[in-house]
Amino acid sequence: MGQNAKNTKGVEPLSSSFSQATQRYRAYRLHTRELIEEATFRELRTRVDVVSIDEDILRRAERDWYGNPDRKVGWDWASGIMEPLWGCGAARLDLAFLVKGQLCGMAVARVSRKKRWISLTHVEATATDNPLKGSMLTLVVFGLYVFRSQICHKKPPHCTGIRVLNPLEAVVPYYGQAGYSDHHRSKRLNQVVMEWPLRDDDDENRYAQDAGCKTPGIRDDDTQREVGSSSLPHGACAGSDVA
Repeated sequence: MGQNAKNTKGVEPLSSSFSQATQRYRAYRLHTRELIEEATFRELRTRVDVVSIDEDILRRAERDWYGNPDRKVGWDWASGIMEPLWGCGAARLDLAFLVKGQLCGMAVARVSRKKRWISLTHVEATATDNPLKGSMLTLVVFGLYVFRSQICHKKPPHCTGIRVLNPLEAVVPYYGQAGYSDHHRSKRLNQVVMEWPLRDDDDENRYAQDAGCKTPGIRDDDTQREVGSSSLPHGACAGSDVA
């Protein structure tokens, strides 16, 4: 009985911790979407609904986006993006942008262990004319920075970097034109860095001692967790119109 009691005590904190993390990230995502809505209305004078990517949004994407001859990617947002993302845990951000019921764009990002990185993995805008045309990337990047301020409330936000992970080759120049020209590519990693994470002295020492580190600010174990352990497809972060 004593052993069983010990096992129970060992399981409960894990379950409780997972539940608390799920609730925290749900609140982070909700607040991020609310702040994007406020900023968008203030800057564009347009009412934009920023919501989670749920089954209703996925049905809209399939109905309105798929099959459009002007669409430049063939992503299946349900089975190819969201289902793997939902299975990766609570540390994520998903955004769907609607104006008067029209689905204008979607984006998803993940948070790495220890919150080293927020990685934008997919963003796509509708190929049809819409009120947010030319503004999608700006809105998504703003959302990433807002989300970072939410998840880093107990430490300086700059300790968490922001990047585009595995961008499609065709849109790398576009990110450069938007001011994000810090592109790094190796056999194990392809990224456009929007902001590097700050590092303390201990981190500096670990990075300096890591012989396999070819990109400033990233250790091989960080890369493996972000790329190697993910079931999300590579070749992300583009779309019919990421602007």
